[in-house]
Amino acid sequence: MDSARQALRWSIPGLIFVLELVAFAAVWRLTSGDDPTDIIDGIGPTTALATILAGIPLGFLLYQLYYRNYRPYGRSVLLFLRYPLEIRHGLRQARPYWSFVRRDRGADILRRYYQLGGHPNLVRRAWHEDPVPDREDAARIRDVTAARTLFPNTRPSSFKVLTLDEPLHAGCSAEEPAVCQKCRYEYAKRFRWNWAVIMALLDYAGNRPDGAAIKLEYAAGSDIYHALGAARTAIATAAIGSIGYRLTFHILFGPPVHVGHLVQFVVGGSLIALLAYAQYQVIHSAREQASTNLTIRTAAALCWFSHLAAVRNGRDLSRPGGAAKRAGSGNGNGAADRRSQRAGG
Repeated sequence: MDSARQALRWSIPGLIFVLELVAFAAVWRLTSGDDPTDIIDGIGPTTALATILAGIPLGFLLYQLYYRNYRPYGRSVLLFLRYPLEIRHGLRQARPYWSFVRRDRGADILRRYYQLGGHPNLVRRAWHEDPVPDREDAARIRDVTAARTLFPNTRPSSFKVLTLDEPLHAGCSAEEPAVCQKCRYEYAKRFRWNWAVIMALLDYAGNRPDGAAIKLEYAAGSDIYHALGAARTAIATAAIGSIGYRLTFHILFGPPVHVGHLVQFVVGGSLIALLAYAQYQVIHSAREQASTNLTIRTAAALCWFSHLAAVRNGRDLSRPGGAAKRAGSGNGNGAADRRSQRAGG
């Protein structure tokens, strides 16, 4: 990645973080009865330039925080909102609702690749480690997740998380496989293995003239996907930091607190939380859409390349049971037809 692209990529979440802090500071002033526009009036050219320059190192740090949390499984802070609704069934029933697994994007791309007619020979050329995922329902790329909405027994919202739909090892006795340590370990292995297969396919295509654009296009789409994820992290971090700062230096260790100050803190904190959550939802929905588009485009491009590579190698890569099988049966002229196709191609 070139330096200009890195600087642009890191500056986006950094600038979002700074702008969010300014917006949240305006909310605090509004709830305190002050004029929120005083914040804008107090920003001079030097402060604005320093803010823009600070966006790059801040963005770099936010990216590290984002990638730190980009693991195959984890616990969602927002799922805490489900906790009061599920605690009535007991603590053991409520605790699993914190857990989630991340979308296996490698498996999604491989499944869509085979659905679109991609040939397993390309996967075999790029990936030499057994088992090679050579069909849509191969064990390693089969979908084992189910969506869970933020609130149970309601219509689906834009915020959803994934959980394991079935145990991934025979000895699992957990009511929900996502809380089983061995199931999480198996899912993490699948997650990283499938991603390695996709990277091998993109590298294989990228090292050939006809496939170089596939890798570049994927890199551009991946940048958008991760930039949205880092922007989401910036919004949440700014909200937590703003509320935490107000609580620490204005309530706990500030001047004597009156009831009016507590009311202002609760109102201001609630407004900031709602504002951050609304933005988080929008970014989350855009990120999911970007992921879906990237999956379809990557799978379609690799599918096209698998047939193009096959033609250049002089092989008929029609899917098993497809046109090649029909062409070689019935009239005995399949081999002649294929020779004539190669001569004309």
